[in-house]
Amino acid sequence: MNDTKTTFALFFGNRGFFPADLMDAAREELPRVLKTLGHDSLMLDRDATRNGAV
Repeated sequence: MNDTKTTFALFFGNRGFFPADLMDAAREELPRVLKTLGHDSLMLDRDATRNGAV
């Protein structure tokens, strides 16, 4: 078993048509899942881009 902790850089893309609430849900869920698996994550601040997505 590999005990190495990985840090993931998370970027969310909505291509201009996915609802903002899906981006919000993903921004909450993905870091939480990674943390339960023993990893870290990095994300832009939600206010850095429209809907927190690129």
